[in-house]
Amino acid sequence: MNIDQFESKIEAGLSGAASALYEVGKNLACIRDRKLYKAAGFPNFESYLRERWDFNRTHGYHLIHAAEVLEGLMEHFDDAQLPQTESAIRPLRALSQEKRVEVWSEALRRSRRRPGKGTVDAVIAELCT
Repeated sequence: MNIDQFESKIEAGLSGAASALYEVGKNLACIRDRKLYKAAGFPNFESYLRERWDFNRTHGYHLIHAAEVLEGLMEHFDDAQLPQTESAIRPLRALSQEKRVEVWSEALRRSRRRPGKGTVDAVIAELCT
């Protein structure tokens, strides 16, 4: 295989990253909101995160918040344009939905590939301060 073939496989994997991240966060939120962790024998959501998934509380909530942000971005961008990592999404959380779209659009414009946290932070610093 040559580099193009390997990169094609990487691109295919990354294109599913946003939907996987969304599904993880969305389902964690459902378990939390419906207190389903109790039926599984966990006293609280934090114990569930730690014992079932080896996530600390912060990481679990970051995934939930990432799904919330992604849900809004899905209305404006196709799957290949969506953020692929929780860390790239995290800075967008503090913004209004309108600003999230504006910032992510600009981050996509500036980035050769998929924007990361650094690009998002730089765009926020320019457009939102």
